[in-house]
Amino acid sequence: MDSLEPVEGDLVALIGNLRHRMAGDLSDAGIACKWNAEPCCPLSWLDATNALHVLRIFQEAIGNVLSHSNATEIHIGCREQHHNGVGYDPVYGARPLKRAVQRYLQDPLVDTIPRGDVPDGSTVNADEGNGALLLSAK
Repeated sequence: MDSLEPVEGDLVALIGNLRHRMAGDLSDAGIACKWNAEPCCPLSWLDATNALHVLRIFQEAIGNVLSHSNATEIHIGCREQHHNGVGYDPVYGARPLKRAVQRYLQDPLVDTIPRGDVPDGSTVNADEGNGALLLSAK
């Protein structure tokens, strides 16, 4: 996976490129993938290096879902939401985002799924609330 295409801060274009690259492989594997990328303002820090970090986060998240959930359908998207800045550092760009995703999303999911809080076929939504990431299964 590379980030050589110019995205000029456009996260939606970056995800669109990812969709184009993965669509055939997911389909061949029998995985239905629903993409939902809402319009987002340009991100000044999303240069080629940081785009690569963001793509790797998406790639890891998708790989984890496919490896550990026996999913036959996944939903991938983005939406603009203002937050308190966790995961982004002006000096390091998006690199700390991976650690934030692990700490605030992956680790809580590891605790939630085995308890049965996420039934088969559920969608897990992650939203910010009161300074924490709130997970809900639908």
